[in-house]
Amino acid sequence: MRILFISHDASRTGAPIVLLKLLQELKKEKDIYFELLLLKDGELKQEFEKICKVHIELFHPIGIKEKIKNFLRRILGKGIPIPSFLTDNKFDLVYANTILTLRTAVLINDMYHIPFITHLHESKSMIKAIVDDETFVKNINKSSKIITVSKRNAEQLINYFNISRSITNIVYPFSTINDNNIEKNTQIQVIKDTDFVVGLSGTATNTKGIDLLPLLIKKLKKKPTHSNIKFVWVGDFINKIDKELIMDDLNKLSLSDYFILTGTTNNPISYYNRFDIFLLLSREDSFPLVCLENASLSKPIICFDNATGFAKVIENDCGIVVPYLDLEAMCDAIYELYINKDKRISMGENAKRKIENEYNAKKSIDTIINIIKNTKV
Repeated sequence: MRILFISHDASRTGAPIVLLKLLQELKKEKDIYFELLLLKDGELKQEFEKICKVHIELFHPIGIKEKIKNFLRRILGKGIPIPSFLTDNKFDLVYANTILTLRTAVLINDMYHIPFITHLHESKSMIKAIVDDETFVKNINKSSKIITVSKRNAEQLINYFNISRSITNIVYPFSTINDNNIEKNTQIQVIKDTDFVVGLSGTATNTKGIDLLPLLIKKLKKKPTHSNIKFVWVGDFINKIDKELIMDDLNKLSLSDYFILTGTTNNPISYYNRFDIFLLLSREDSFPLVCLENASLSKPIICFDNATGFAKVIENDCGIVVPYLDLEAMCDAIYELYINKDKRISMGENAKRKIENEYNAKKSIDTIINIIKNTKV
């Protein structure tokens, strides 16, 4: 079987990282050959190139000039230009990783009638933010099979978008972290050994809840003891204005000393290892890889209810789930784990054990490989 995988980019973020781990394992399958199409470059490109042949193509013209050119090409009967690797190779299956690759998979299907699997990492609200309902339903229904990352997401596809349950598969993301493949002594600037580190991670956007952080820290500052609590966000902003506004908020509230932004890093795991707890402030986050990674490192996790499928993993023994956008409750949860070390350690150990037993990489990868092999081509 010859497969073309498509990734929207090669950034060091959840979906591309999971795809990288999948391809590393798929390479061991002797009856499967694959190549990768990247719609955008990124820091993981070299890692992908160690595994397979990689193509980078802006498959969808986005400028008005390009749209006019392609309109004229169609009138003249010349068609839209097709990447040469597609005309030179015969692929049996396309694997579209994330909704941002769905249009490309549909276009290839329209031209070459190659069946495709869509691996949706996005929840309903993110899907609706990217594409209108009608277009999404039309395109996703062309998939031979759909993989989604949590039961919550699957129910949204079935109940809201009316996608057939028969083609919808739940496969949880996975972490490959263990005690042997992390650096244990990363020093975070300004952090002392006695500091209590509340960890966060990801692109600093309002969807990830960065705008809630100043108010949360302000509430925590009112607690009886708090001076050694530090909030460390592993990642960076993509919008300079947002960054200036948040930093200005922290400064005006005299909270700058409580917050550290690491910026982008090639080795976030070593930072995670220094966390005491992990905080997911996201308003919407399907089943974040970063939660799996921190749970694998025995970090208890705090998140909002009705914001992520990972809340079902946390339940009441691997961390604390608080009512949606209730910063007072989130503040209390942080403080509870701050003052109760035994509870913090116990929840962290429960989280690690649950990930190893129920959400391990082998189980998810084997399921995906089985879905691929049983897709009619």
